[in-house]
Parts: sequence; structure tokens; C-alpha cells
Amino acid sequence: MNETFKFLKENTQVNYLSTISDGKPSCRPFGDPIMVNNKIYVITNKHKMYQSK
Repeated sequence: MNETFKFLKENTQVNYLSTISDGKPSCRPFGDPIMVNNKIYVITNKHKMYQSK
């Protein structure tokens, strides 16, 4: 996990998350990743709910 986090911090300037909503693709930029308890999180906007399954 640490290698992945280090790669993201050092080698990416913008991170994107692609999803499908109502059958339509959507791709959104996200802020800097952070690591908490050995898990990587991305900063999102409080106006829209995002979660992984």
C-alpha cells in the first residue's frame, strides 16, 4: 500500500474516478490522496455521495 501511495503522490498531478450513473459514464477529478490506517482515500466534494463497493 505504501508503494502505491508514494507513486500517486510523486507521479500524478490530477487523479480521476470513473463511474457509471443511470447507465451513463462519468469521470471526475479528485484532490490529493491521503493515507489513514494504511488505506488510501481521495478528497471529494461534500455535495455528492461517493463510495466504493
